[in-house]
Amino acid sequence: MMLAYQSGRWIFLVFVLLCAVQDLKEQAVSFRIFLVMFAAETIWYLISFCSGNSVPFLLLLKGAGVGAVLFILNKITDGAIGEGDAFFFLAVGFFAGLPLSLLIFAGSLFLSGLFSLVILTVGSCSGKNMHHRRIPFLPFAAVPSVLLFLLESGFLKRGI
Repeated sequence: MMLAYQSGRWIFLVFVLLCAVQDLKEQAVSFRIFLVMFAAETIWYLISFCSGNSVPFLLLLKGAGVGAVLFILNKITDGAIGEGDAFFFLAVGFFAGLPLSLLIFAGSLFLSGLFSLVILTVGSCSGKNMHHRRIPFLPFAAVPSVLLFLLESGFLKRGI
């Protein structure tokens, strides 16, 4: 996996931060960012495979399954879950594999849910209708992703 290498972790960090900032500013992420990332991942794994290193393709495909599920939910919910979020987790799955992809997704859901609860509570208390407010999701995905980067890079020490 790309996260097993320091250069892969830096690529991952830049990708996550680009997506989070663009989603925060525009509530959308340019498809070009995803194309560049998928191309980088493909080249990375081809070079790794041709160099004789084992590539855990099944684990990576399972990790990308998180993004695939989000694509299905995007269609079922008529776009309530953005395609950019699905593409993001598709790319994260190829970067990190299933366990870390699920960890990032769960952390993102927790943080966005907590934030949404605060926004709804504050809005309700001030008499504002908050039902149709849209909140970008990828900035919340950046938090567990950056923490993962810091842990994997050795900037943070792992606890017990």
